[in-house]
Amino acid sequence: MEFLEAYKRLEKRCGELLGDGGVSAYIDEMAGKPDGAERVRGWQEDLKKLKHYRWVRNRIAHEPGCTEKTLCKAGDADWVDAFGERISRRTDPLSLYRKGRRKSGGRAGAGKKRGRGRARAVVGWAVAAVLAAVLVCAWLAARR
Repeated sequence: MEFLEAYKRLEKRCGELLGDGGVSAYIDEMAGKPDGAERVRGWQEDLKKLKHYRWVRNRIAHEPGCTEKTLCKAGDADWVDAFGERISRRTDPLSLYRKGRRKSGGRAGAGKKRGRGRARAVVGWAVAAVLAAVLVCAWLAARR
């Protein structure tokens, strides 16, 4: 019953995050974000696992003869619990997507934005250098 208990906890956390629908609503939300895999590292793997664990839960709950013992492997309940913790910490795929961040903590599309920031910094340094040169010239002219 370890897996089912972990799944129930995840179902509750997904419900708290999205309202009604639990894990299925979370999966549907992910499936509705076609650019999710581009914006959040590990998106596809998480989506695949969530779908698998929903399938496992449904088989255990609805099919005769299907049990945790026959369908679950060591670590399945741990992954489900860990995913629930990621939701609590807002490091799950949907939270990261909404923040516009990758799981590594970097920003989605950071290369483009960072490039603009670097260009602005270079321009700022160039302006500062020109101003410094003008001030030095003015100071030298005043000394003559």
